[in-house]
Amino acid sequence: MSRNLLVLVIVLLVAIVTTTNSLPLNKLDKRTYTEYLQCPLKPYPPPTLYVTTYPDPLYPGEDATFYVSGYLSSPATAGSELIIGFLDKYENVIGDSFTLDICYNYNCPLSYFDGHGPVYVPYDLPSEYYVVVIIVDYTGNYVLACAVAYVGGSGGSGGTSYIVDGDGVTNKTFITTPGLNGSASTTVWH
Repeated sequence: MSRNLLVLVIVLLVAIVTTTNSLPLNKLDKRTYTEYLQCPLKPYPPPTLYVTTYPDPLYPGEDATFYVSGYLSSPATAGSELIIGFLDKYENVIGDSFTLDICYNYNCPLSYFDGHGPVYVPYDLPSEYYVVVIIVDYTGNYVLACAVAYVGGSGGSGGTSYIVDGDGVTNKTFITTPGLNGSASTTVWH
């Protein structure tokens, strides 16, 4: 009888170890990564930027490295900007938006953007917020590419109406506020 019990215990242990080792680690630690999705601009959404950050999740009051790439709906020309901003769940801008003059750091016209660099994460981030990464033309009224992520809470990822209504960018404060890290002349982007 004790031999059968020993065999049963060994079989159970092997099954437990095998099952545990086959589970994805992200399911064990319940860790989810920030997902950047297409901006819901109407009538036609611009191309979606591929965005990742390090660290993820972001740490308020510290710099994070944003990796941004993607095709643009039309080439970026002199005056086109990459803007990264944070908004609370009520769509109010949090802190200063990061602004990069694309053609200052990259050869334009540019049809595909691929760069990374530091962005200051506002100290006063709430538990729920949006991260918006957007590339606009020289007028600031035409979105060339965009991505948005919802962080925290149970709202899921996705964008809202703060970016445009109809034809152009409506939140001029978000678009024109200079970043805390300064303009392209003082910010290192590669």
